[in-house]
Amino acid sequence: MRFIFLLVIGFFVFQSCSASKNILQSNNHEENLKKLDKVYGKCNNPHRQIGSDTQKKLCESKQRAAGPDGEVGDPLNIADIFSGGKNETIIASSAVNKYLWDASLKTLEGYPMKNIDFEGGYMETDWIYDENVSDQRCLIKAHILSLELISNGVNTKIVCQKYISDNWVQSKEDFTDQEKQLILQILKEANNLSKQIS
Repeated sequence: MRFIFLLVIGFFVFQSCSASKNILQSNNHEENLKKLDKVYGKCNNPHRQIGSDTQKKLCESKQRAAGPDGEVGDPLNIADIFSGGKNETIIASSAVNKYLWDASLKTLEGYPMKNIDFEGGYMETDWIYDENVSDQRCLIKAHILSLELISNGVNTKIVCQKYISDNWVQSKEDFTDQEKQLILQILKEANNLSKQIS
């Protein structure tokens, strides 16, 4: 009987020691995982059980979104940045007259466009080449300057270059008359567009 009693007590002591050892191993395991996360990254740690490809992609997205501490913070609301945290409606508008803008696009639609910026009211064609004149190229820039449909609400610039000694060199030609004709064409088209909608 005494032997059985000692055996039962020994079993409980052994169990309690092994339970505390498992707790210590469990803590060491988490610490080891965190150390390996620093080496491999949390999502690519071979000792972590991530799951499916979708869960791995989600983990990687969260990892990219995390700050320097590795934690993903609260979501950022862009409207709060502009409103100073107040819950106000933000209305974005442009300082460009839509008729002048649309007329400029329509006038230049036959040319390849390089840059179009509605907010800034700026557009620029790519280089335009003439089949008959192989040593010259030009581009057209249009800038809408006003929110109103007025005659000085648009500005154009024609820039040309000549091919001389294996280099493109700025042309010294004056294109003022062609620029004025272009502005008049844009204003005429803008006037027509405003009448169609009115």
